[in-house]
Amino acid sequence: MPAPSTSDAGLRDGQPSVLQRTLAAVKTSVICHAFFTLMFMTSGLILNVFQLLVYLLVRPFSRHLYRRINYYLIYTSWSQVVALAQWWSGSRLRVWGTDEDLEALLADHHLCVMNHSYEVDWLACWMVTDQFGVLANAKTFAKKSLQWVPIIGWNWALSEHIFLERSWEKDSQTIGGKLDLLLDYKDKILLLLFSEGTRFNEKKHKLSLEFANKRNLPKLKHHLLPRPKGFVYCAQHFKQRGVPAIFDVQLGFRDSPNPPKIMTILNGHPFVGDIYFRRVPLNQVPTDTEEECTKFLYDLYVHKDKVMEDYLETGRFPGTVRELPVRVWPAVNMTAWAILTGAPCLYAFYAILTSGSTFTVVAFSTFIALLFSVLNWLVGLSEIEKSSSYGTTKTDGSASGKTSEGDEVKPVRNGETVAADS
Repeated sequence: MPAPSTSDAGLRDGQPSVLQRTLAAVKTSVICHAFFTLMFMTSGLILNVFQLLVYLLVRPFSRHLYRRINYYLIYTSWSQVVALAQWWSGSRLRVWGTDEDLEALLADHHLCVMNHSYEVDWLACWMVTDQFGVLANAKTFAKKSLQWVPIIGWNWALSEHIFLERSWEKDSQTIGGKLDLLLDYKDKILLLLFSEGTRFNEKKHKLSLEFANKRNLPKLKHHLLPRPKGFVYCAQHFKQRGVPAIFDVQLGFRDSPNPPKIMTILNGHPFVGDIYFRRVPLNQVPTDTEEECTKFLYDLYVHKDKVMEDYLETGRFPGTVRELPVRVWPAVNMTAWAILTGAPCLYAFYAILTSGSTFTVVAFSTFIALLFSVLNWLVGLSEIEKSSSYGTTKTDGSASGKTSEGDEVKPVRNGETVAADS
């Protein structure tokens, strides 16, 4: 059964009960938010230390054992956020696709090409991969500077995620070896790729349309023009390694009662979304030349745009819909960390109240202010308004130009879009 949320429990004659109002007040309180931040920071740093020890002491002798131990350390960290979404706020995702495609999703390593439209794209992926039972084996690409960020960045760096310089001249020298590390996993991994390069917003969409119009490229309504370099390299590499397919993944929140944002779940309000999986055999992806593979990617995004348009009109993705059961382990894990961190916090709070020391009170107040700064920073990482400027095109108005990623894009010839990498 789905976990109850404050939005659907305790109604009497259309009015919230006393219990429901109390729960809503608790969930929106700054004290709860500060506690969650402290819990995530404390547990994250502890797990970072264990990850580092396993990396130094186990990985040199057995990468498989290192990855198995690290799997549970990763899960212990990430599933706290999943618990916030599913158990604290009652958020849900409906999964769409054919039975055959969904069964094949976990049968092998896969590259998942997903739209990048919402602040909770990454959280939606964590939710659904946890329901599939592969949360800690979900990998992604991230900018290199993130690997130095405590907790999240260190966790990813010690989990063999792929960090990029966003300079193809540099990244092309290292990405093959990093992909091989992931494809050598005995357990199946899902590698997430946002080919749009940055999160969708109106400003970037306008720039994308202007660029596409100048270069005679597809003009997308619900996506930014994809950047081909990463996809082309991954498709070629995966095919060479015998991976049978990639997955087209589409996320939407047409009928969500609340906006899909981090603050939505922190305040205990549910969002409801839909995620669609479509298997694309790699033998259908032309990888002999970069031009052919690039055209395939553009065609894929034209298809994604049509699927999204239909979804926004009808509320349905192709295939059948299923609601996967919510797993209890994220809630158990989060409760355990709440007890481990909550007891010391209560003791410290009591000691401060009874200390009579002005310095102690000031130091505690400073610490609380720091917690809120960290919380605002973590939330800001996912906010669309604060998303990176990466994605702004740089062209000189000539017949061919380059995106900020370095992709050389040429106009249509003989009715066929041509794009090449520099």
